[in-house]
This record gives sequence, structure tokens and C-alpha cells, in this order.
Amino acid sequence: MTKRLNVFILVMFLLGQTILGPIASTAGSVSASDKEEDKDLEKIDGSSLVKALEDAEEYLHAEEDYTKDSFTAFVEAVTAGENLLEDSQTIEQVDVDEAVTEIEKAIEALQKVTSSEQEPTIDEVEDEKFTEEESVSQELVEDKKQKGESEKAEKKSTEVEVKKSRAAQTRQSDSFIITVSEITDQHGEPYTEDRPLNINDEFRVKHEWKLANNHNYEPGDTETIELPKEIYVPEEREGELKDEATQEVIAYYKVNKDGTVTLEFTDFVKKASDVTGWFEIFGKLDLDEVENDGGKVKISPIDGEGGITLPIDQSQIEKTTEKQGKPNRSYNADEIEWTVTINKNALFLEEAKVTDLLPEGTEYIEGSLAIEKYPASLNGRPTGEREAVTGVTPELDGQSLSIPLGDINEVYVIKYKTKVTDLEKKHFNNKVSLTDKELKDTSAHATVTINRGEPLKKGVVENYDPKTGIITWYLEFNYNQKDLDNITLEDNWTPEGKVELVDGSVSFQRVEIDEDGKAHPVGEAIDPSELGNLKKEENGFKIEGITTDQPYKVTYQTKVIEREIEGFNLNNVASFENNE
Repeated sequence: MTKRLNVFILVMFLLGQTILGPIASTAGSVSASDKEEDKDLEKIDGSSLVKALEDAEEYLHAEEDYTKDSFTAFVEAVTAGENLLEDSQTIEQVDVDEAVTEIEKAIEALQKVTSSEQEPTIDEVEDEKFTEEESVSQELVEDKKQKGESEKAEKKSTEVEVKKSRAAQTRQSDSFIITVSEITDQHGEPYTEDRPLNINDEFRVKHEWKLANNHNYEPGDTETIELPKEIYVPEEREGELKDEATQEVIAYYKVNKDGTVTLEFTDFVKKASDVTGWFEIFGKLDLDEVENDGGKVKISPIDGEGGITLPIDQSQIEKTTEKQGKPNRSYNADEIEWTVTINKNALFLEEAKVTDLLPEGTEYIEGSLAIEKYPASLNGRPTGEREAVTGVTPELDGQSLSIPLGDINEVYVIKYKTKVTDLEKKHFNNKVSLTDKELKDTSAHATVTINRGEPLKKGVVENYDPKTGIITWYLEFNYNQKDLDNITLEDNWTPEGKVELVDGSVSFQRVEIDEDGKAHPVGEAIDPSELGNLKKEENGFKIEGITTDQPYKVTYQTKVIEREIEGFNLNNVASFENNE
């Protein structure tokens, strides 16, 4: 506020000398023409314009509160009013009145910004300074707050210059060009195939810059530059950009942890053009962003094409192998799908090959191999979509399955299936290995457990009924869901001659076994004749020619032939093949 009030005090001083002076002067000798001129000037009252400019003062410091267009129109109206006061020898009252009206209209037209808008701020009003040669004004010299320099003001002593900040504007990429020119170790030595970069080491990044001819930068302008995404900045750093030829400071810079560099241009930028220089920062690889490309990493350019490629020490990156197995059903499964995931950190591997020693009791299903790959960062973060890999032919030697992949540089997901040939076995353990030309072999193990039902189990549905002499029995038949071909199911009891099969009581109810091993009926019960040939025998029965892979719950009834006074123990044994 102090600087602005100085301007208005000066305005009042000038106005008193050039406009209000003739009104107050009534003494002295003047010519006729002078009297005419005084008479015209007495009609001009500039106090309303001064008051309007004073009222406008409070709005000049709140640019961020108003829309760009409305504030620009307001500044133009104020500047026009100030210029009018400078031309006090020739103005007329109508000019003063119109200037006051325009300023008042401009104030009323100021539009507040909404929450979704962001207007640029205006810099503080520049200090006015007057040269010694101008006799009508007092020279005002004011120290610059930040640089400690004094400058000569514009010739128009009361002109208020409003300079708009350009800090938020789009970067002038054609005017200020910056490139990553070199990356070295902390001693300034370049990385080579024999001296590759350790992926966890800190390194030096040299940036070269150029300020082109005909740029539009002004002192105080700022510029924000995004560093390549592959570079992580561990700590902030500040410095100066200097012209290589003159060592003049053209800008101050700050390297931020978010991967940006902020520049603020100095006064030197006004007279500088076609100048070059460089600066350095310390950085590390951002392992979530950088990707392995044939044992090298590429640092993206800041502007345009190019970039820098660095060899890396792959021995510092974990070479991974993972394996999982999943049966086609949790109970009585007859297939297992295996999933092998290799190279999750996307190393470059030459002549890569996966070898799986399949478990005993399984065999590889021809045509079941499916392979996908996707790119990833050195930290294993996926950076692209999956795509199918074709043209890979597996090699089978007994229980050893080999999958040659050739040279790879992505994450590979390999799936294949095995048929369970040993339906009695419950646990299947196997080992898979990943080999390549250079790095150490890695391996992984996986175990699949298959829950199985019993081939045959017998029980009583209803115990002996003394009134009817009937017992209801059940058989859990083929609950392990084997493929049965032309087998005979038998049931025999002792002592002989005590009970007999109740005619028409045998039925087969197909069931479905859930993942917890519980059986649930499917459809209606069927007669045994739909599965085989029922034969009733003196002390039992048999059903011949059964071919099925389904589990069944079989129920039937036996009845005491003669009434027993003392009672007896009945032993009932069911069987098929070697199962009892």
C-alpha cells in the first residue's frame, strides 16, 4: 500500500499545480489570452477522478479473486484514467467525467471466480521512479525487495504498470529447451557393459539447457519441468542456472522430490537470448517405473525424442519362479491344472526353459499348454496388457515336461493340465525349474491334495422292525467316482437261511458330491435293471454288468424268513472287484 499511496500523493501534487492552481490564483498581472485560458481551466474539476482512482486501489491487489477478462478490462480503465491526469494541460471536464464513469463501470463489472476456476495472480505494482532530467516530477528511487537493485522508471511518471504472472502458463518448450545429456556414477564415470549400473545405486544426471532467441520470458517468470519418470529424486536441491559464456545467473532452480524442477528467471533473462548452460542433480532408478530392455534400462527424454540407455547389473534383480496347482474339482478330481509364473521382475533371459517333473500318478494332457506374457517394471509392477504366446512346443520325456521359451524379457504365465491316473492317490507334489544361459537356476514346488470318497460303504437306514421283520440297508457305491466297466456288485449275509431280499426293494439313486464330500441326490431313483442284471440268491443278491463313472446310493430291504424267538446276529457284506 505504501508504494501506491506515493503515486496518489504525487498525483494530487501535480493536480494542485496544474488544475486547481488557477482556481485559487486571483492576484497578479496576466494577459487577456491568459485570462481566457484560466477561465477554461476553472471549469475542470479533477477531484472526482482522483477519488475514483483511490477507490480502485483496493481491487488492484485482489486479481486472484476475479475472472481474467473482467480484471483486464478494469486495469485498462484505471490506466486510462491515470494517463488522463498526466495530460492535464489539454484535458476537458468531459474527459474527466468519462474516465470516472469507465472506472466505476469496470469496478461493477468485476466478476468473482467460481471454485472450479483458477485465475493467474498479478504481480505487485512496480515501483515508479522519475529521472533527474524531468523538472515537473520528483525522482522516486526504491530498492528492490529481493535483488537490492535500483532501476529507472518509465518516462510517464504516474503510469501504473500491471504485469500479469505467467507462472501457470504452458511451458515455452520452443524457447527453453532442456535435455538429459549424461548419466554417470557419483565419481563422474560413465556406465558400460563392464561397469553396469547397480539398480539401487544413486547416480548423477547432467541436464543441458538452451534459451532460444525471441523468447517471451520476463524477470520473475517461473517454469516447471518434469524429469523423466524413470528417475527418482531422493532429496531436494537448489541451485543457479548460469550462462556458460558470461556466468550470469539466468534463473534459480529447485529440484523437488515429486520429480519436477522449478525455475525462476532473473533480470538477466530480459537481455539474454541464445544462451546455453547445464546443471546436475542426483537421482536413483524408480523401480516401479523403469523397465528392463535386453539387460538395459531406458531413461525417457524430457522433450521430444531420444533418451539415454544404461546397462544394468541383473544379478541384483531377483529371478523368480512360482507354481500353483488346482484340481478340476475339490472332491474326486481327475484333472489338475498347473500354473507356472516366471520372471516377475522382467529380467532379460537368454535361452530360457521351464522344466516340470510331473508327479507320479499323473500324465500330461496333449494340447493343454497355454502361455501368456506381459511387461513389468523391475519391481514386478505390470506395465501393460497380457498377450498370448504361440509357437512353443513342449517336450515330454517320461514324467519330465520341458517348455523351451527362447530369449524373454517379460513376465510369463504358463498353464497346462495333467490327467490323474492314480485315483487312489490323494497328494500330488511336483517341482518346476527355470533355467537360462547366464543366471542361476531357480525352482518352485507345489502340492495338490485331492479329497476322495470310498469306493463302497455299507450301513443301515432303518434297524430291525420286530413287527414286519424288515431291515432297510444302504450302500454308498462308487463315491470315489471311478470309471467302472462291466463290474459285479454283490451283497451276501450270514447266518444262511435266516433272511431274504425283499422283491422290488433295490433302487439306485444317483448323487452329486460337493467340495465338502457331502452327497446330494440328482433326479429320481432308478431300477437296477437300468444299470445291470439283478440276480436274487439264497443268501444275498448280485447285479452284473454295471458300467458307470457316477456315484450312487443303493438302498434295499431284507426280511426275516421265520419268526425268531431267541434272536440272532446278521452279518452283511457287500463287495465289487476287490472292494468291500
